[in-house]
Amino acid sequence: MSGRGRRTDEERLRLFIDLVNDLSQRRAVAGSTMKSRLTFGWSQDSGASFTADTGDEDDVRSYYLAFRHLTANDSDAQFGKISNILVGRLTDGELRDAAKQNKDQWGQVMSGRLIQELDGRQFNAKRAFDLVSNGLHFHHDKNLRDIWDGLDSETRATFHVQANGLMLDGTRVAVAQRSVAIAAFGRNALAFD
Repeated sequence: MSGRGRRTDEERLRLFIDLVNDLSQRRAVAGSTMKSRLTFGWSQDSGASFTADTGDEDDVRSYYLAFRHLTANDSDAQFGKISNILVGRLTDGELRDAAKQNKDQWGQVMSGRLIQELDGRQFNAKRAFDLVSNGLHFHHDKNLRDIWDGLDSETRATFHVQANGLMLDGTRVAVAQRSVAIAAFGRNALAFD
């Protein structure tokens, strides 16, 4: 997905459409095997309890491999780049407004609903995703791997649940942006110079 050669904006949009089609058909989403559930409880008899459900580990790991193309700066299918192409090249005002709304929603998803603090560093949803992706699944970043390895099981679970939530919410926004791109091609509403 990263640009080995220079892709045109049209090629990038088509790559994005294909990626989102792939994501939406993967078992983690289509079969609902990826979860993002955190449960806290308390009872007088047993005290505090904590459970996390992140779903099928193999399906989730496979999903990370594909989804990270939407977030990676070096990816031609990175959501921000795709949104900028759409906003900059759309000739249809309604579709441009929809693309802008999707871009705003993407920003909200990346920020997340929960900010976790760890050793004085704040982790929003995107940073939690990076930590789980590069600290647990793929070990691309030694610093993140070291942070991950130093976490207790409850903290790991909260980061994992937050990262899965980002992917689930992010996929919904990406599907909406894919619809804008498909409609733009169908209406011939993209100005490629």
